[in-house]
Amino acid sequence: MKLSKILMFSFVLLCFILPYITIAQAADKPGYVGVNEDQEIIWNTEFDKGPLEDYAEDLGYAEGKPRDDFVAGLWDPSEFDDDAVKWKVIVKDISEEKDTDYDGNFIDVKDIDYVKLTIAIYDQEEGEEWDDVDKSEKYKLYDSEEELYADQVIESMDDYGFGLGSLTVTSAPLAPIDRSVEWPCFFVPKRLKLDDICEEIDDEVEGDISLYNRDDKYDIGAEDVDYFFRKKDVGLTTSREALSTETLFGPVEEFDSVIKFTDEGIMYYYEWSYDGDTIAKFELDSIGGVYLVENWWWIALIAGAIIIGVIIIVVVIAAKRR
Repeated sequence: MKLSKILMFSFVLLCFILPYITIAQAADKPGYVGVNEDQEIIWNTEFDKGPLEDYAEDLGYAEGKPRDDFVAGLWDPSEFDDDAVKWKVIVKDISEEKDTDYDGNFIDVKDIDYVKLTIAIYDQEEGEEWDDVDKSEKYKLYDSEEELYADQVIESMDDYGFGLGSLTVTSAPLAPIDRSVEWPCFFVPKRLKLDDICEEIDDEVEGDISLYNRDDKYDIGAEDVDYFFRKKDVGLTTSREALSTETLFGPVEEFDSVIKFTDEGIMYYYEWSYDGDTIAKFELDSIGGVYLVENWWWIALIAGAIIIGVIIIVVVIAAKRR
């Protein structure tokens, strides 16, 4: 077989596997940080506040202003738009690493490393240009500390089963809660042990009297996928049953969430729902989307086997022609 043909097939094989080769970590960036400055991430989105209106109705809020104000207190802080079909986040800056003490509502963590991310957020309606949601949002990306992220999930669970989300203090006068989730957690540290987060949550909910025996109202688990013939944890699922499941106006249903992350800690899927109806959904915008993110390994194995088979056939044919 001619050297030129061998080089050609080698080049094709390299082009195929190159997207799956992990690039060496930059020396000035902590190992738990999986994003880079100027990186752009786009998700296809779906938003609908209808399920929140159903929830308000189940609670007995009268139609009109009382119900609208209650729903606005849940919907507006996240700045979701029913007409938006895409969201984009650009990582504008990653600060130098520092350490701090984290004082959470339920769990405290001492001397934990973190970097401060500055991101810009945009949304897009069908056929329209990108529109600003937040030009400069800052939050901390902490090292892989499961207790800290468990605390954030517990706080978000109190906020209508949002799951793992970023938290913000809202001053809206008619908001039904003092704290609310703003949007899902776009980034987590690499190598975050998601099953350990579930264990921390179970321990905390069962042992903290301030949670008012809510352990039978929360269901939290690790979300896994098949990966090289084994299971790999990629995210979290939550289910939040109302503290009072029956009102004078009928039953109150469950809020559910699921969130998944790539190996780099980038959210590739998120869904928040009430009574099975989607309120918000994010799916990474890429060729093949979520399916390829979760199944690339066996597709790569099959493609690699085909390429190797083709090379062997070419070599055999070339050898017979000599």
